[in-house]
Amino acid sequence: MKFRNALVVSVLAVSLAACGSKVEVPAAHVAKIMTKDGYKADTIGTSKFRLDWCWAYCDKLVLLDASDQAVSEKMELFMPEDKLNMTFDLRLTMIINPNKYEELFARIPPVDQNGVDIISWNKAYVTYAQQIVRAEAREFLSDFTIAEIASSRETINAQLSQRLTKSINEKTPFQVRYVGLADIQYPKIIVEAQENAAERREKVQQEEAQLQISKVQLERQLQEQQLQRKVD
Repeated sequence: MKFRNALVVSVLAVSLAACGSKVEVPAAHVAKIMTKDGYKADTIGTSKFRLDWCWAYCDKLVLLDASDQAVSEKMELFMPEDKLNMTFDLRLTMIINPNKYEELFARIPPVDQNGVDIISWNKAYVTYAQQIVRAEAREFLSDFTIAEIASSRETINAQLSQRLTKSINEKTPFQVRYVGLADIQYPKIIVEAQENAAERREKVQQEEAQLQISKVQLERQLQEQQLQRKVD
């Protein structure tokens, strides 16, 4: 009886081992099946299925995060024309180019996260895109003065977006959906100069307004005196 029970347990264990495990490819991910000889050819989209049965070596599912992601690069840039530092956030929204999935599976090793083998979006970004984003932004913005950036921010932002989009799309596995400058912190001396200039403009406007009031008052007095002389 004991022998029979042991035999039943062994058969069940072998059967369970031979039956591939259930796996899932969640939304905004793609996957490939890794065998003992490497990845299978097909890339798998969102789905649920069971891996092939196995004996000694079992296949495993490797996920790649293919979702849209927002990135914020906080940067400090020395402005050559002004000899001052300016800090700002460079914000991007990007997606992995579907034509580059195979490249990422081949070049970035997956990491086990809670029992799931996954190639993270952030790992791909840091490896291929981050340095290009920062270098291109520095090179482009350093050609301007701080005053030019402050007065023509929308135009410069559009030009920066065009340049980064072209560079990232051509040189990295990513595609750009949005690029923008945000939270620009100008040097204190520039801010104070702008505030002083604004204060001077306000005083000039106040003086001009007071002059107009005085002019109206004098003209009214002159008209009254002219009318009084006619009456006299």
